[in-house]
Amino acid sequence: MGSTQRIIFLTTVFLIAGMGMCPPWKEAGPKGLPLPMAPIYAPPVPKNPENGLEIDFARLFLQAGVVFVLSGGLQIAFQDKSNKNNGLNQFKQAANPASPFNPVTIVPPVNSDASKAPDMKDVLIHPAAFKDVAATDFDILELPAHLAIGEFLVESETDPDSWEWLADAKGTIKVPKGKSVQLEVAKDKDVDFALLKRIPPQILDSMDLSQTKVRDEDLANVTRFTRLKEIDLSDTDVTAKALEHLRTMKSLRKIWLDNTHIDDEAIATLADLSKLQKLSLKDCNVTDAGVNKLKASLSNCKIEV
Repeated sequence: MGSTQRIIFLTTVFLIAGMGMCPPWKEAGPKGLPLPMAPIYAPPVPKNPENGLEIDFARLFLQAGVVFVLSGGLQIAFQDKSNKNNGLNQFKQAANPASPFNPVTIVPPVNSDASKAPDMKDVLIHPAAFKDVAATDFDILELPAHLAIGEFLVESETDPDSWEWLADAKGTIKVPKGKSVQLEVAKDKDVDFALLKRIPPQILDSMDLSQTKVRDEDLANVTRFTRLKEIDLSDTDVTAKALEHLRTMKSLRKIWLDNTHIDDEAIATLADLSKLQKLSLKDCNVTDAGVNKLKASLSNCKIEV
């Protein structure tokens, strides 16, 4: 028995019980009509005591009819409402198959070199991105609509070192193809960095985490961005342990670590990033000896201290 049927059943039971509390007795009254309904625990005095209490069958059938009409009407009403809701839900699902409640998981293309295949697990993207891909200039992705984790920016057409606002990082977002894209994480709130799994790994070129509440372990969610060329961790509480997550990111070209807890323990990790072109270590705990080691290992990198 479903919830609707239970409601109808209980309503009918209460109706019958309520009528049963006042039986349709036929009693003495004006012009022989029955008296007002008397409760079962206090029956009225019969007109002819020798005959006992007489039943008013007209009222009995009326009560039965009321129960039948009400219970039948409730059943029809609930069925109509259920059918309408089902139809509306089917319409919504057909019209918007990739709503936040029906995410679509991207399956990565087959790659003969499995070690280079991007980790697409948990990546959510609107199926509109697959509709006539050749004719669209956007990747469309979905993030939670109720809370922005930051902002998306695109590289300025006039100044390659500048970024222009694109959209808040929430809800449905159109990301232009062929553009360098940066995610600037919100600086005034605790951000769930696990939400980065909702962003396809090939979209981001840059991440600005400066002045955020990022922790060492949060950078484990950054390594999946295979195109990431620069990351700004300035004015955060990250330590050398955070950089262990970046050790394998050979795409990185620029890193800012100003005013962090980075010290000489991070030298070996940074030295592995052989393609670095710029490294800023201002106001860090790296010693002169550590900087010299980095300069020897990263001969093509501009190191600022």
